[in-house]
Amino acid sequence: MDKILYFFAVTILPLSLGGLSTKLGLLQEKRSKLLFLFGILFLETPIILLILWKLKVKDNYVLLPVLAFCLVCLAGILGFLFSKRLFTDIRQRGTMTFSSALSNQGFLMGGFICYLLYGDAGYSLSVIYILYFHFTIFFVCFPLARYFSVSQKQSVIKMIVSNLWDIRSLPILAILFGVTLNYLQIHYFKAFDLFLKNLIPFATFFFMFAIGMQLKFSFSYFTVKEVHILAIIKFILTPTLAYFLVKVLAIQGLPAKVIFIESFTPAAAYSIMITSLFNLDSDLASKLFVSSTLIFLFTIFPSILVLLQILPF
Repeated sequence: MDKILYFFAVTILPLSLGGLSTKLGLLQEKRSKLLFLFGILFLETPIILLILWKLKVKDNYVLLPVLAFCLVCLAGILGFLFSKRLFTDIRQRGTMTFSSALSNQGFLMGGFICYLLYGDAGYSLSVIYILYFHFTIFFVCFPLARYFSVSQKQSVIKMIVSNLWDIRSLPILAILFGVTLNYLQIHYFKAFDLFLKNLIPFATFFFMFAIGMQLKFSFSYFTVKEVHILAIIKFILTPTLAYFLVKVLAIQGLPAKVIFIESFTPAAAYSIMITSLFNLDSDLASKLFVSSTLIFLFTIFPSILVLLQILPF
């Protein structure tokens, strides 16, 4: 119960405070972009670097990002197939595809849950699991988003290169630098552990507050077909396949639990960013993000805790 209360204090509370701060006029919604930039540079980047630096690498860990990427592709394909029945507008189809494919697997949701339940070991494995993420965003999602966009004119190569030089891509450099430090066996200082212990929950709180500043909510969200379909993809089909693959590949113990937890995560905040960048349907992306996140927080997360106790790993 204490872990559940702590989880809600670091997720629901800042999300609500962020929304109230803009609704009451205390902060302007546009300020959230500055908060995101600060978080990427000074929170996300050092967390990724330190976790990868200290990680005890095992050969079978390579399966984690590969499996994660396969699940992302499957969820994206399912989202696209359903979107062809739901929408005639290609921009809305693209939005549904990215919302289905991309999940909140980092320290905003999946990674934080792994940290909450299993400490540094769980969070380290979650970082390994999402190694595919930033590379997939730049080299898969951006080109696909250009296909779905009706107004994007910049070439794919130019767009990828310009984004790689963008300061917001610093987490990619953190991944490369952290892996290099680990591979060269550069001494990791234990003093960083206390820093991480406090930085990870603070980063989750910080980003949730910034997200809350941008979100708009209506109870009508839960009555539309696209929300129901996304819930089926995110919370039934993807976790079922993930559990099946874990068993087929004979993955056991903590890695199996991390895969299982991450397979349940709701739509990613990055789906909103992509739709905004490529002029897709940002309102639809926000609707899918908000609804799937709330469904996850109030129903799926407690169910995960039960399933982790029941299912053999």
